[in-house]
Amino acid sequence: MPLDSTDIFVIGIGIIGAFVIIFLVFALKAKPSKKEMMAEEDERLNAEGEIFETHAEVVDMACDTVSVGYQSYKQPRAEKHFFVKFRDDDGQIYDIQVSEEYYFAFEAGQRGTLTLLDGQIDSFVLDEENP
Repeated sequence: MPLDSTDIFVIGIGIIGAFVIIFLVFALKAKPSKKEMMAEEDERLNAEGEIFETHAEVVDMACDTVSVGYQSYKQPRAEKHFFVKFRDDDGQIYDIQVSEEYYFAFEAGQRGTLTLLDGQIDSFVLDEENP
C-alpha cells in the first residue's frame, strides 16, 4: 500500500521528534548541575596559588595605552597597562603588570621582598633603611 502525504508527514514529525529528544538528552547530560558548578567554584576560590618570594629591586617602570573595540558596532576605547620591572639578587628580571594604584606606589631603586602569587604581585615589602 503506497504512503500518502499524511503518512509521510507523520513519519517526518516522528523522526524530527526523535532527533530533538536525543539532542536534549545529550545537552542536559553534558551540562554540569548547579551543585557541581558551585563545588568547582568553591574549589577554585579556596585553592592556594603558587607563591614565589625573592629579594628584588625596582629597576624600571612603564605604562602603555592600547586602543580596543574597532568593530563597527563599538566605540574604540583606550586601556591603560602598567608594568614594574624587578631584578632579583641573582640578576633574574621579572616584568609584572600591576594596577594603576600599585604603579604609583613604586619608585625605581626601591629594594625589598617581592612576593608573587600565580605570577601576579601579592606584596612588595621595602627593606628597612639602615641609619
